[in-house]
Amino acid sequence: MLLAELSEANTRLASFALIDALTDLPNRRAITDTLACALGKAQRDGTRVLVGLVDMDGFKSINDTHGHQVGDLFLQEIGRRLRGGLRTMDAVGRLGGDEFGIVVPCPACDGEAAAQSLQARITAATTGDYQLKEVSFAYAGASVGVVVIDPLQIADAEEAFRLADAQMYRIKRLRRNQLIAPVPSPVM
Repeated sequence: MLLAELSEANTRLASFALIDALTDLPNRRAITDTLACALGKAQRDGTRVLVGLVDMDGFKSINDTHGHQVGDLFLQEIGRRLRGGLRTMDAVGRLGGDEFGIVVPCPACDGEAAAQSLQARITAATTGDYQLKEVSFAYAGASVGVVVIDPLQIADAEEAFRLADAQMYRIKRLRRNQLIAPVPSPVM
């Protein structure tokens, strides 16, 4: 009986170590591990992986205006919307703060077109009206950077996320300048 209780406790601890407590999504460690596995599989299969980074523009303003409880509810809703905008074989996790990472296997796709499509879908999923308890507001959407990773050239998950981060910052600069036209995603 003690062994069963210890086993159950270990299972709960392992889950806590890989799940973001606020959003119930995989945390940074878990999504990075998922990306590493996806890159390994893509390398063996000769395919690619789409890697996305999502940054919630204006999140500090939401927290400052409506309070941290509403900010937390907003992040939870973003997590639900992101998960709803992906296939079951795709992965999304919270990297920390107001950033989310996305991993999408791309077995037989036109990399750039698939990256632009994913970027548009994720941006649309984050855009719109939010009703969080008694607070409602319209949100213009997140800055989303998506890159196509060829694992024969880049096999490191952290490097893949850095490239997606750089693409996200390019998008963020364009959004600040009111140039919201899609930006081609580089193939890495």
